[in-house]
Amino acid sequence: IDPQIWTIIAIVAGLAVALGLALRRRAIAAPLVVVWAYAGIIIKRLPQSQTEGQAIVIAAAAAIGIILAAILLGVLRMKKRS
Repeated sequence: IDPQIWTIIAIVAGLAVALGLALRRRAIAAPLVVVWAYAGIIIKRLPQSQTEGQAIVIAAAAAIGIILAAILLGVLRMKKRS
């Protein structure tokens, strides 16, 4: 399997674990750790994206992960208030 595909699989798996922990155990820190890690991936990959097309795909996958984690954190926060 292509290394780019493995990277995207790892990003999805990490997000799934963090979202599972957040939903089942209300562990708010798990998605925050994922956001921090994926932000690091984006920062590392963006300068390469001008020379390598696959770097932008990996950065985009990490950005989608950040957005999904942020949405989940917002939903959990709203549930906690009500």
